[in-house]
This record gives sequence, structure tokens and C-alpha cells, in this order.
Amino acid sequence: MELKMSRLHEGHQEQKSKQMNTVLLVLSLLSIVSVITDLSQWLDLVGVSTRAIYSPLVAISTWIAIGFLALWYIRKTKPFD
Repeated sequence: MELKMSRLHEGHQEQKSKQMNTVLLVLSLLSIVSVITDLSQWLDLVGVSTRAIYSPLVAISTWIAIGFLALWYIRKTKPFD
């Protein structure tokens, strides 16, 4: 009976851990968006041309970089067999 209770407890803790990791991942992604917004505002205040800051090339390269980071994270945590 104790073994069964222990396994149930471990399963519950594992599920809670996965939920917490998901929440932390979402918060991390939101912080990336916040950093990008703050950086673009700062570059505008410094005097960098808004055409350079808000060009489609910068947006595309930023999304590609975020995509590569996401793929790296997924492969690091859940390697494909």
C-alpha cells in the first residue's frame, strides 16, 4: 500500500513539475517580447533610424532566432528518438 501511495505521489509531483515548467517557458517568451520592445524604444531614443529598427529584415531575423532557440530548447529537454 505504501509503495502504491509513493508511486501516486511521484506521478502527481511529476505532473506539477511539468506544469511549472510550461508556465516558466511562457513567462520566458513573454519576457523576450518585452526586451525586444524596450530595446527598440531605447534605440529610437538614442537616435538610430526607425527604418533600421522596424525593418522587416530585423523582425524576420528576430523570429528566426527565437525559433532556433525554441528548437534547441525542445531538443535539449525532449530528444527525438
